[in-house]
Amino acid sequence: MGPQPAGLCRLEPAIPSAESDIATAYLRALDTVDSAVAQPSVPAANWQTLAARSATDIADPSNWVTVNGHQYLRSYVSDTRSAPELLTQAGVLAGIRAYEARYNTSEPFDATLDADLSTYYDPVYGTVMNSLPHDPSARGESWYFVNNLISLLQLAQTGDATDKTLLLQSVDAVIKLAHVNGYEFPQNFAYGDLRGSGSQVEHDVAGGYAWLMLGLHELTGDPQYLDESKASIAHVAGTGFDLSYETHMSAFTAAAAQRLYTMTGDTTYHGYAVLALANLFHAVRLWDCTYGTCKKGSGYH
Repeated sequence: MGPQPAGLCRLEPAIPSAESDIATAYLRALDTVDSAVAQPSVPAANWQTLAARSATDIADPSNWVTVNGHQYLRSYVSDTRSAPELLTQAGVLAGIRAYEARYNTSEPFDATLDADLSTYYDPVYGTVMNSLPHDPSARGESWYFVNNLISLLQLAQTGDATDKTLLLQSVDAVIKLAHVNGYEFPQNFAYGDLRGSGSQVEHDVAGGYAWLMLGLHELTGDPQYLDESKASIAHVAGTGFDLSYETHMSAFTAAAAQRLYTMTGDTTYHGYAVLALANLFHAVRLWDCTYGTCKKGSGYH
């Protein structure tokens, strides 16, 4: 890489005021500046090799724990607890199914993980839970709840009837969570009434929920899910650069909003997609910033 410019500045003809215009201006400025900087040479990854290596690592016995006769993946690397989470079982299985389909292969622990999923269904709460066993005072976090159902959706989309059933058995609970909290998804809620009064709001979960509902609409043809998606994505408005809580939820937000724009032609949805993308890139470390307002990680970085 050659000498770098001392400083770069992109000027706008006017100060944008609308939220989507601010997000667009940010992305445009970022593109202008980044394009003017010499880019490092990054070799292409061999994704098949990396995926195969990851599958081998997952199969290592140290990553598994037996609870009530079922083998589960431990929740975290080097985790010694006997507390497996659905987030791990369903998320890894969804990835493994995609890997198996892409490279026409199979992994022996696919069936093990698939058999685990139904053990997380709690008939008292009418939904899959992230933890085992039933807890009468259970509390949850919105992004976990929505993410687990997105993983079940991905599995149902592969034709897995069992996981489709689990998803449909759980969907009324997540819709109630959305309604009870006015689509302002709480960081902490009680499963007994699904209320998160006083809890921090995870803004981008509204977009993750919208993506989930679009998938359910595609899976079932039921128009209520499309209505739910539209109602939820509207709560992205007004969040500015505070949208992101879990950035994969921000990515789902962008995808859901753009899909709604494609389906309806309503440019408001495109604006939400741009806002979500701006939040994602705002969280990307494109260069080392050691000065001004971003010295300690805030601002552009």
